[in-house]
Amino acid sequence: MSPEYASDLSVELSRPIREQARGKRFVQVTAVHEVDGSVIPRLITLIGEDKQFVIQRVLRSRQIRTREMNEPVKTDYSISINGIETHLYEQAGRWWVLQKIDSKI
Repeated sequence: MSPEYASDLSVELSRPIREQARGKRFVQVTAVHEVDGSVIPRLITLIGEDKQFVIQRVLRSRQIRTREMNEPVKTDYSISINGIETHLYEQAGRWWVLQKIDSKI
């Protein structure tokens, strides 16, 4: 398995995000868990495709409260893959990306 380019993982970067139909795609993430409790994602693997994406940098992370009181907090990681900024999300131990949905379906 060789790491792929972020453009394969993300969406067409030429169009604004709000114009693109996007869907949640669960992924496998290899991460470092620091002594202080922070989590640093390092590698994304697309399940069923054996494609991997090396995360060069975590640019920032922020916790997002959900509207449902009983749902756990979601974390949004802004990451860099081959110089392209994209987002990775985690909630209750599950990781996902927002992937472009084929509008022809």
